[in-house]
Amino acid sequence: SLGLRADDHETFGQHGSYKTSLSYTLTTQTTFKFTHGTGFRSPSVSELFTTNSGNPSLKPERSRSFEAGVEQKFSGATFEANVFHSSFKALITSEPIFPYQNKNIDAATSEGVELIANVQLQNSITSQIQYTQTRTKMKDTGKYLARRPRHQGGANLSYSFSDRFSTAADYLYVGERDDVSSRLPSYWLVGLGAQYQLSANLALS
Repeated sequence: SLGLRADDHETFGQHGSYKTSLSYTLTTQTTFKFTHGTGFRSPSVSELFTTNSGNPSLKPERSRSFEAGVEQKFSGATFEANVFHSSFKALITSEPIFPYQNKNIDAATSEGVELIANVQLQNSITSQIQYTQTRTKMKDTGKYLARRPRHQGGANLSYSFSDRFSTAADYLYVGERDDVSSRLPSYWLVGLGAQYQLSANLALS
């Protein structure tokens, strides 16, 4: 597939971007996927003018990305492995020290690998586990981008009591992140939820 986008910004002018996607089914169980695209993002009003952090001199952000992966199906399970790479020009970010003003980074990259497993444990129980390793770098200094975790993962477990009522539990882990002169600690979150289907078009959660 091919997608095209045209931006016509009052301040930053006209810019085009695109996204192409290709998938190849080797067998009924194995599929290869490829994605390539470009992006354009103009600074938001808050990034430009918010008190203290706003920076009216910000330039629009440009990006180019590539992703390739494989999906493998088994009886009751699906596994995915993806690699990705993105490069940025004039990346919009916030200064990690006071007054935390927004700024452009001339050039930066982000790349890594993502692993996903979906498993049907029983007819009423499904689970998903995912893990992402990301490496970022500012080209001018060679340092990691601030506050971007190198390791992140999560898990989800859902149980359907009936066609109408189901529950779910989520776990999220975010690894350590580099900051100005220190490293922010890792943390984790746990979420619990439930949903009841009141009618074909209405659900309570």
